[in-house]
Amino acid sequence: TVTAFFRIISTPWMNNSDARILPATYQALFAQYSPLPDVKLEALREFRWKSRTSPNYYKDNLYYATGYSGDPVYGGVPKLPNSDPQAQGTLAFGASTTALGAKAQAWYYDFYHFAKMFYSSGSYTLRTATGIDPLVGVQFVREWENNSLLNSSLGAQGVDNIIGNTVNSSAWGIQVGANFDIAPSIFGKGQLTWSYNEIVPHIGAIGGGAIVSPYTIGYATDPLYTTSMIRGLVEMGPGNGWKVKWIQNILHKQFLLMTAFARYHTYYNGNSNDAYMDLTYFPGGMLKGLSVRDRMEVANGGLVHDAPLNPHNKTFVYNRVMLTYMF
Repeated sequence: TVTAFFRIISTPWMNNSDARILPATYQALFAQYSPLPDVKLEALREFRWKSRTSPNYYKDNLYYATGYSGDPVYGGVPKLPNSDPQAQGTLAFGASTTALGAKAQAWYYDFYHFAKMFYSSGSYTLRTATGIDPLVGVQFVREWENNSLLNSSLGAQGVDNIIGNTVNSSAWGIQVGANFDIAPSIFGKGQLTWSYNEIVPHIGAIGGGAIVSPYTIGYATDPLYTTSMIRGLVEMGPGNGWKVKWIQNILHKQFLLMTAFARYHTYYNGNSNDAYMDLTYFPGGMLKGLSVRDRMEVANGGLVHDAPLNPHNKTFVYNRVMLTYMF
């Protein structure tokens, strides 16, 4: 299939970022082809995007300041002056497959004049017929670009005296855990995972080796396993983090509970942790399609180089209530 109008794009590093109901959308050419039933090939050429706070489509991204070319985009990491050239969009190619409990995907992105990226991930779930199915996942990121618009503009995520002149980023991650369904009359299906990510520091690179992510930075909607609701390693720069996450359906899927705890150790933003609680209620019946969701995260720590990660270096509590009706 080939689409040349408007479509909600859902790729790992260029997605709908709909953690606040309104999705990010894109003006793009999109093509999808399946040479085999379990193989999917995708290609896209994006020209403009519309953030969750934008009234229209613009040639910018989350590195541009609010008000650039009239765009009220908000929530990113603005590092470019308003005099900088417009963003020229993105070219991307992806391939994915599923077979016998295994999933794998690989993507190439050319964020024009920002970064080139290769991303891959894979996972395997062992079906045991015991109610507990172990799983394992891996992911890898590699970025490069010598002529990025961010050259000499992006410090190491808030540390302005560590500024690079080339994109050079490497990151990897692992995840282990299990899917389970051991008390279906009470709880329903659930998942428990432990994850780890690391972004390798690179001296002389933009952000000290930070991942350049034009459409997720500040939104915390990247695919790294350890990203939290408020932020993750993409926002904080090189370092490592681990995360424990529990997802649980309750009372025949009338409730969905998600809890998590993440700990980060970074080179330029110190150490921090995030505790997360997420509960969604699905009334059903005459209100089928309605969901009421409350998400709360408590972030602590992060003081380094006199640049606190949280306001005044105090505990930061962030609460989001989301009402959604699918019709």
